[in-house]
Amino acid sequence: MVPLSAIEHRLNALCCGDAVAGLHRLVGVPSESIPFPYALPAHQDCDPGPREELLILLESHRRRSPGQARPLALRGRVLRVLNRNEEALEAFNQALARSPVDALALRWRAELLLGIEGLGANSMQALHAAAAAAPKNPWPAVWAAASILAKSAPPEVFVLLDAALASAPRHVPALLLRAVAHERSSLFDRALVDAALAARLAPDCAGVLTLTGGLQARLGHVEDAAASFAAATRLDPSAKEFYGRIALAEQQDGAGRCGLEQLDEYIRRHPAAAWAHALRGDTLRAVVGHEEDGVSSLRRAVELEPKTPWIRACLARSQVQTQRSQTGLRNLRTAIAQDPRCGWLHAWLAEAYRKFDRHDEAVPIFRRAISLSPRSAQIHLWLGRVHADRGLWDAAIKEFTLAVRLDCGYGFAYGKRGHALTQLGRHAEALTDFERALKLGSYPDWTRPMRDQSVAVIAAQRRSEAKHRATMIRLHAR
Repeated sequence: MVPLSAIEHRLNALCCGDAVAGLHRLVGVPSESIPFPYALPAHQDCDPGPREELLILLESHRRRSPGQARPLALRGRVLRVLNRNEEALEAFNQALARSPVDALALRWRAELLLGIEGLGANSMQALHAAAAAAPKNPWPAVWAAASILAKSAPPEVFVLLDAALASAPRHVPALLLRAVAHERSSLFDRALVDAALAARLAPDCAGVLTLTGGLQARLGHVEDAAASFAAATRLDPSAKEFYGRIALAEQQDGAGRCGLEQLDEYIRRHPAAAWAHALRGDTLRAVVGHEEDGVSSLRRAVELEPKTPWIRACLARSQVQTQRSQTGLRNLRTAIAQDPRCGWLHAWLAEAYRKFDRHDEAVPIFRRAISLSPRSAQIHLWLGRVHADRGLWDAAIKEFTLAVRLDCGYGFAYGKRGHALTQLGRHAEALTDFERALKLGSYPDWTRPMRDQSVAVIAAQRRSEAKHRATMIRLHAR
């Protein structure tokens, strides 16, 4: 008989559930920038096999040990993945009847209720019960808080995180989540206190430094933000664009100045700060739309620090966007030569090749990027787009699937996989992906028409099948 641990291992590959957003997504930084052990617990990656087979295996365990709670809890989780929610809820209730404090059963039941009814009375009660099942372990409370924070920022989040930090005051994920909750509640000073403490506890975590720098920039502490962003980029130069987005997306401080004005003032006092010129260039190009001024600032940044790869890569990407193809590609190659182990530099070069329809050259570079950054969902998505551009739909679906396994909240990847599935006539599967993408709020203007088209195709297929059955019945009746 297959052990329960092996079944659970296979089940973990199915997905992390609708309710929970990754910590990196809540904080607003790339998944690679919050490494283990600071991230929310990740699910293992393997082929789960047919879902119905898992149900059969679990039923064998249930019959063999009818008093055990875990087979029923796992059965509920499989049924949840199959969208058989009423049966899943019954399985979880049966598991909890046998073991009322089973932490995983409580968690999965809470996740199910949260997915069905949102932040309702039943789901909130279930979340608190899951957190209370292990009062000395901060993770259940952190998971419950993350589940709620993925949808809103009500006071219950602070109750849960305060309890988690009471049992583990140096728990970095709890501090990060409370910082995000404070930020969403416009309590920026309190958010900065939590984020700064997390940064001291996790000085090797670029995502923590990014959040801290963003809060410092929002509060007008530009020089402190400069130090935080500089430390973050040294740890993770590939995520530079996210740092700029947080610091410079027209965020207002108490004096009403925007991020661009803060940067100009900082550059006036520190004209040799290459990072500031680079962020200014990105802002002018991407936020304000001043392409030439942006490229000029980025060139100045490269002049100041010609051996810093992420600064050169920013200039290169701007040159690619403004159709300076050869210059941009040359600068990307130079950046890679300066830091050949940075997967994102390879990915940016491959994506540039894709934009110039040089797909044969892009694919091996994407594979090199994935070998260097194997847990990057976005690089898998980019490679999937290359396959889609070439009409290799099965290969594209494989990459999009890897993207959503790595980041179950990546709505755009669900949408792209749905589109690829429609090209193979697999509209029922595509519909599930389009619904998931819309639920995650990903590009609704593009996703909704694709979803509606799949609905129409499925309806037409059902009408045709019904007509065929009716014809066969009439023929047999004769």
